[in-house]
Amino acid sequence: MKNILIKALPPKQYLELKRLHCRVTKPGEFSRLQEKREDVTNSSYSCRPFVESKSIFIHVPKCAGSSISRSLYGNLAGGHIPIDGYTTIFKPEEILSYFKFAFVRNPWDRLVSAYHFLKDGGLTSRDAKWARQELGDFDSFDKFVHNWLNEENIWKYYHFQPQSYYICNHHDKLNLNFIGFFENIDEDFDYVTNKLNKRCDLKKINTSSQKNYQDYYDDITEQIVADVYAEDIEMLGYDFANSNIKNQLKMRSHKLEYNRL
Repeated sequence: MKNILIKALPPKQYLELKRLHCRVTKPGEFSRLQEKREDVTNSSYSCRPFVESKSIFIHVPKCAGSSISRSLYGNLAGGHIPIDGYTTIFKPEEILSYFKFAFVRNPWDRLVSAYHFLKDGGLTSRDAKWARQELGDFDSFDKFVHNWLNEENIWKYYHFQPQSYYICNHHDKLNLNFIGFFENIDEDFDYVTNKLNKRCDLKKINTSSQKNYQDYYDDITEQIVADVYAEDIEMLGYDFANSNIKNQLKMRSHKLEYNRL
Protein backbone atom coordinates (compact mmCIF):
# COMPACT_ATOMS: atom_id res chain seq x y z
CA MET A 1 0.00 0.00 0.00
CA LYS A 2 2.79 2.40 0.91
CA ASN A 3 4.57 1.90 -2.41
CA ILE A 4 1.30 2.37 -4.30
CA LEU A 5 0.70 5.70 -2.55
CA ILE A 6 4.26 6.84 -3.20
CA LYS A 7 3.99 6.01 -6.90
CA ALA A 8 0.78 8.03 -7.08
CA LEU A 9 2.46 11.18 -5.78
CA PRO A 10 3.61 13.85 -8.23
CA PRO A 11 7.43 14.19 -8.21
CA LYS A 12 7.47 17.52 -6.37
CA GLN A 13 5.26 16.27 -3.54
CA TYR A 14 7.29 13.08 -3.23
CA LEU A 15 10.51 15.09 -2.96
CA GLU A 16 8.99 17.46 -0.40
CA LEU A 17 7.94 14.54 1.81
CA LYS A 18 11.30 12.81 1.45
CA ARG A 19 13.15 15.98 2.46
CA LEU A 20 10.80 16.65 5.37
CA HIS A 21 11.21 13.08 6.62
CA CYS A 22 14.99 13.49 6.80
CA ARG A 23 14.68 16.89 8.48
CA VAL A 24 12.40 15.50 11.21
CA THR A 25 13.93 12.06 11.78
CA LYS A 26 17.61 12.91 11.18
CA PRO A 27 18.05 16.59 12.09
CA GLY A 28 21.81 16.27 12.57
CA GLU A 29 22.36 14.72 9.18
CA PHE A 30 20.02 17.24 7.57
CA SER A 31 21.99 20.15 9.05
CA ARG A 32 25.30 18.63 7.95
CA LEU A 33 24.05 18.25 4.40
CA GLN A 34 22.83 21.85 4.33
CA GLU A 35 26.28 22.98 5.43
CA LYS A 36 27.75 20.99 2.58
CA ARG A 37 25.43 22.81 0.22
CA GLU A 38 26.61 26.25 1.35
CA ASP A 39 30.34 25.54 1.83
CA VAL A 40 32.38 27.69 -0.58
CA THR A 41 35.71 25.87 -0.28
CA ASN A 42 37.64 25.13 -3.45
CA SER A 43 39.78 22.37 -1.98
CA SER A 44 37.35 19.70 -0.82
CA TYR A 45 33.70 18.71 -1.02
CA SER A 46 31.05 21.36 -1.47
CA CYS A 47 27.77 21.47 -3.36
CA ARG A 48 27.89 25.24 -3.67
CA PRO A 49 29.07 25.04 -7.32
CA PHE A 50 25.95 23.01 -8.09
CA VAL A 51 23.79 25.88 -6.83
CA GLU A 52 25.75 28.45 -8.80
CA SER A 53 25.63 26.44 -12.05
CA LYS A 54 22.14 25.00 -11.52
CA SER A 55 23.48 21.54 -12.19
CA ILE A 56 24.13 18.34 -10.24
CA PHE A 57 26.88 15.89 -11.14
CA ILE A 58 26.34 12.34 -9.89
CA HIS A 59 29.88 11.10 -9.30
CA VAL A 60 29.89 7.35 -9.91
CA PRO A 61 33.18 5.97 -8.50
CA LYS A 62 35.91 5.15 -11.04
CA CYS A 63 34.21 6.86 -13.97
CA ALA A 64 36.58 9.86 -14.26
CA GLY A 65 34.47 11.76 -11.75
CA SER A 66 37.36 13.55 -10.03
CA SER A 67 38.60 14.85 -13.38
CA ILE A 68 35.11 15.97 -14.39
CA SER A 69 34.31 17.58 -11.04
CA ARG A 70 37.62 19.45 -10.72
CA SER A 71 37.37 20.65 -14.31
CA LEU A 72 33.77 21.87 -14.10
CA TYR A 73 33.45 23.00 -10.50
CA GLY A 74 36.96 23.56 -9.15
CA ASN A 75 36.52 21.06 -6.32
CA LEU A 76 35.18 17.57 -5.66
CA ALA A 77 31.62 18.92 -5.41
CA GLY A 78 29.25 16.45 -3.76
CA GLY A 79 31.53 13.43 -3.85
CA HIS A 80 30.02 9.98 -4.21
CA ILE A 81 26.42 10.82 -3.37
CA PRO A 82 23.73 8.88 -5.27
CA ILE A 83 20.95 10.83 -6.92
CA ASP A 84 18.60 9.98 -4.05
CA GLY A 85 20.98 11.68 -1.63
CA TYR A 86 20.58 15.04 -3.31
CA THR A 87 16.85 15.05 -2.58
CA THR A 88 17.78 16.02 0.98
CA ILE A 89 20.35 18.64 0.06
CA PHE A 90 18.26 20.52 -2.50
CA LYS A 91 14.71 21.80 -2.46
CA PRO A 92 12.30 20.04 -4.85
CA GLU A 93 12.03 23.00 -7.20
CA GLU A 94 15.82 23.15 -7.41
CA ILE A 95 16.57 19.50 -8.02
CA LEU A 96 13.76 19.16 -10.57
CA SER A 97 14.97 22.14 -12.59
CA TYR A 98 18.75 21.62 -12.35
CA PHE A 99 20.65 19.85 -15.14
CA LYS A 100 21.43 16.44 -13.64
CA PHE A 101 24.06 14.25 -15.23
CA ALA A 102 26.46 11.36 -14.62
CA PHE A 103 29.17 9.41 -16.40
CA VAL A 104 29.22 5.62 -16.52
CA ARG A 105 31.79 3.01 -17.53
CA ASN A 106 32.08 -0.54 -18.80
CA PRO A 107 31.63 -2.66 -15.63
CA TRP A 108 34.53 -5.01 -16.46
CA ASP A 109 36.84 -2.04 -17.04
CA ARG A 110 35.57 -0.19 -13.98
CA LEU A 111 36.21 -3.18 -11.72
CA VAL A 112 39.84 -3.47 -12.85
CA SER A 113 40.31 0.24 -12.23
CA ALA A 114 38.72 0.10 -8.77
CA TYR A 115 40.78 -2.93 -7.73
CA HIS A 116 44.11 -1.38 -8.72
CA PHE A 117 43.18 2.02 -7.31
CA LEU A 118 42.49 0.55 -3.87
CA LYS A 119 45.40 -1.89 -3.94
CA ASP A 120 47.65 1.12 -4.58
CA GLY A 121 46.30 2.85 -1.46
CA GLY A 122 43.34 4.75 -2.88
CA LEU A 123 42.92 8.45 -2.28
CA THR A 124 42.52 8.59 1.50
CA SER A 125 43.75 6.81 4.62
CA ARG A 126 40.28 5.27 4.86
CA ASP A 127 40.70 3.79 1.38
CA ALA A 128 44.09 2.37 2.29
CA LYS A 129 42.89 0.86 5.57
CA TRP A 130 39.88 -0.77 3.95
CA ALA A 131 41.99 -2.17 1.12
CA ARG A 132 44.48 -3.70 3.54
CA GLN A 133 41.69 -5.37 5.49
CA GLU A 134 39.56 -6.60 2.59
CA LEU A 135 41.96 -6.98 -0.34
CA GLY A 136 45.24 -7.70 1.40
CA ASP A 137 45.00 -11.46 0.85
CA PHE A 138 44.68 -11.14 -2.92
CA ASP A 139 47.91 -10.69 -4.86
CA SER A 140 46.17 -10.79 -8.24
CA PHE A 141 43.00 -9.54 -9.84
CA ASP A 142 42.07 -13.10 -10.75
CA LYS A 143 42.15 -14.24 -7.11
CA PHE A 144 40.19 -11.16 -6.08
CA VAL A 145 37.37 -11.94 -8.52
CA HIS A 146 37.26 -15.64 -7.65
CA ASN A 147 37.39 -15.24 -3.87
CA TRP A 148 35.85 -11.87 -3.01
CA LEU A 149 33.58 -10.58 -5.74
CA ASN A 150 29.91 -11.38 -5.17
CA GLU A 151 26.60 -9.55 -4.93
CA GLU A 152 26.97 -9.10 -1.17
CA ASN A 153 30.58 -7.93 -0.97
CA ILE A 154 30.24 -5.19 -3.57
CA TRP A 155 28.16 -3.22 -1.06
CA LYS A 156 31.01 -3.15 1.44
CA TYR A 157 32.74 -0.21 -0.25
CA TYR A 158 31.49 2.47 -2.59
CA HIS A 159 34.05 1.87 -5.35
CA PHE A 160 32.43 -1.49 -6.05
CA GLN A 161 28.77 -0.53 -5.67
CA PRO A 162 26.67 -0.88 -8.85
CA GLN A 163 26.41 2.17 -11.05
CA SER A 164 22.63 1.82 -11.02
CA TYR A 165 22.69 2.60 -7.28
CA TYR A 166 24.06 6.06 -8.03
CA ILE A 167 22.04 7.05 -11.06
CA CYS A 168 18.58 5.55 -10.43
CA ASN A 169 15.99 7.05 -8.11
CA HIS A 170 14.29 4.43 -5.94
CA HIS A 171 10.73 5.33 -6.95
CA ASP A 172 11.48 6.67 -10.45
CA LYS A 173 10.47 10.18 -9.37
CA LEU A 174 13.72 11.87 -10.34
CA ASN A 175 15.48 11.32 -13.64
CA LEU A 176 18.86 12.28 -15.01
CA ASN A 177 18.97 14.65 -17.96
CA PHE A 178 22.13 13.16 -19.43
CA ILE A 179 24.32 10.09 -19.04
CA GLY A 180 27.83 10.37 -20.46
CA PHE A 181 30.00 7.42 -21.32
CA PHE A 182 33.59 7.06 -20.14
CA GLU A 183 34.32 5.50 -23.53
CA ASN A 184 33.14 8.70 -25.24
CA ILE A 185 34.32 11.07 -22.56
CA ASP A 186 35.79 13.87 -24.69
CA GLU A 187 32.65 14.41 -26.77
CA ASP A 188 30.31 13.89 -23.83
CA PHE A 189 32.28 16.27 -21.62
CA ASP A 190 32.07 18.88 -24.39
CA TYR A 191 28.31 18.41 -24.45
CA VAL A 192 28.11 19.05 -20.70
CA THR A 193 30.32 22.15 -20.84
CA ASN A 194 28.17 23.59 -23.62
CA LYS A 195 25.02 22.78 -21.66
CA LEU A 196 26.41 24.61 -18.60
CA ASN A 197 27.86 27.41 -20.72
CA LYS A 198 31.35 26.70 -19.39
CA ARG A 199 34.65 26.84 -21.24
CA CYS A 200 37.13 24.42 -19.73
CA ASP A 201 39.34 21.49 -20.63
CA LEU A 202 39.04 18.09 -19.00
CA LYS A 203 41.81 17.65 -16.43
CA LYS A 204 43.32 14.19 -16.04
CA ILE A 205 43.20 13.20 -12.35
CA ASN A 206 43.66 9.78 -10.72
CA THR A 207 44.43 8.18 -14.06
CA SER A 208 45.92 4.67 -14.05
CA SER A 209 48.51 3.03 -16.24
CA GLN A 210 47.55 -0.63 -16.05
CA LYS A 211 47.23 -2.74 -19.18
CA ASN A 212 44.00 -3.12 -21.14
CA TYR A 213 41.25 -4.35 -18.83
CA GLN A 214 40.38 -7.27 -21.14
CA ASP A 215 43.81 -8.79 -20.49
CA TYR A 216 42.90 -9.35 -16.83
CA TYR A 217 40.05 -11.73 -17.62
CA ASP A 218 39.47 -15.29 -18.69
CA ASP A 219 36.09 -16.79 -19.57
CA ILE A 220 35.31 -17.64 -15.96
CA THR A 221 36.11 -14.27 -14.39
CA GLU A 222 34.39 -12.47 -17.26
CA GLN A 223 31.20 -14.38 -16.45
CA ILE A 224 31.50 -13.77 -12.70
CA VAL A 225 31.53 -10.02 -13.31
CA ALA A 226 28.66 -10.35 -15.79
CA ASP A 227 26.57 -12.06 -13.12
CA VAL A 228 27.44 -9.68 -10.28
CA TYR A 229 26.85 -6.52 -12.32
CA ALA A 230 24.05 -7.87 -14.50
CA GLU A 231 21.74 -4.91 -13.86
CA ASP A 232 24.36 -2.35 -14.86
CA ILE A 233 25.24 -4.29 -17.99
CA GLU A 234 21.63 -4.61 -19.11
CA MET A 235 20.63 -1.08 -18.17
CA LEU A 236 23.59 0.65 -19.79
CA GLY A 237 23.97 -1.65 -22.80
CA TYR A 238 27.55 -2.79 -22.24
CA ASP A 239 29.24 -5.95 -23.40
CA PHE A 240 32.67 -7.23 -22.40
CA ALA A 241 34.57 -5.96 -25.44
CA ASN A 242 32.83 -2.56 -25.67
CA SER A 243 31.65 -3.54 -29.14
CA ASN A 244 28.22 -1.98 -28.54
CA ILE A 245 29.30 1.56 -27.74
CA LYS A 246 28.10 2.99 -31.07
CA ASN A 247 24.63 1.59 -30.45
CA GLN A 248 24.70 2.86 -26.88
CA LEU A 249 25.35 6.36 -28.14
CA LYS A 250 22.67 6.09 -30.83
CA MET A 251 20.08 4.96 -28.30
CA ARG A 252 20.79 7.91 -26.07
CA SER A 253 18.94 11.17 -26.61
CA HIS A 254 20.28 14.43 -25.23
CA LYS A 255 16.79 15.91 -25.46
CA LEU A 256 15.01 13.44 -23.24
CA GLU A 257 15.09 12.91 -19.51
CA TYR A 258 15.40 9.26 -18.68
CA ASN A 259 16.14 7.00 -15.77
CA ARG A 260 17.23 3.91 -17.65
CA LEU A 261 18.61 3.58 -21.17
